[in-house]
Amino acid sequence: MESSSNCIQNNISNPVEIIHLIQQKIVTGRKLDIEENSVLLGGDTNHILIDRDRVMESALEEIAAIDDLRICLEVQFYGEVSVDLGGPRKEFFVLVLNELKQKYFDPVREWSGEYQTIGKIMALSLLQNGKLQRLLSSELVEEVFSEKENCKQFILDSRKGLDALGVYTLASKLPTLVHVFTPGASTPLSVKKLTNILSPILSDNGSNKRRLEAAVYAKFVKYIREVASGHRGDVTLNSILQFVTGADEEPILGYQIKPTIHFAYAGVSFSQHQTPV
Repeated sequence: MESSSNCIQNNISNPVEIIHLIQQKIVTGRKLDIEENSVLLGGDTNHILIDRDRVMESALEEIAAIDDLRICLEVQFYGEVSVDLGGPRKEFFVLVLNELKQKYFDPVREWSGEYQTIGKIMALSLLQNGKLQRLLSSELVEEVFSEKENCKQFILDSRKGLDALGVYTLASKLPTLVHVFTPGASTPLSVKKLTNILSPILSDNGSNKRRLEAAVYAKFVKYIREVASGHRGDVTLNSILQFVTGADEEPILGYQIKPTIHFAYAGVSFSQHQTPV
């Protein structure tokens, strides 16, 4: 595989750098995310329709029907008219991977015939800026990415699904890539990290707009501190991030455009001597 040869020749062993390189080589069609100064994204997509009440089931049906997995995925949820510029696809991977982990790997349902499609979903999430892979136990990761041929059928099917995008073959040549599949304690999302990700765009110091924006932003900071302390029911810092970006954790390759908080004004005018309201 050309991608693995490039990594070996250039002594690239960092999983993030490997994923970035193979994403450029493998993913085709429309760009995965909207970029700076872009209005719309053009290009071919694999358009799939997902039922929020049957995320896993509809995902398995839709992904199994795709002929060319290299093409950028475009996700639309039933009855929703939002245009997928990267957010709905990220949300889809969060939802489907969480359900797959619960229903196929906790405990392992060895008798299922869906593991080839599950492997495809894992490969797609890896290459299309989805959620990090934490479905498999350490023992399963070792077995899936080994070269043993005398394995249970669900292991062989998982490999075949991963290799629909060359991921299994690539990981066998670049073992450090396996680390992104190995379960481990994820870095918890803190108030500091969330506010760094969602930084506010404030008006000039001393302006009436700045004072009003600062007052509103202080309310937001108070709210997320309450969330972090568990005083907002089931709401978590990760669910706030998911609401804003579609994903409940920062993508391994980062954001194409950094998320920011902008302040909108409706029916409020400002003059040089006006006091904020």
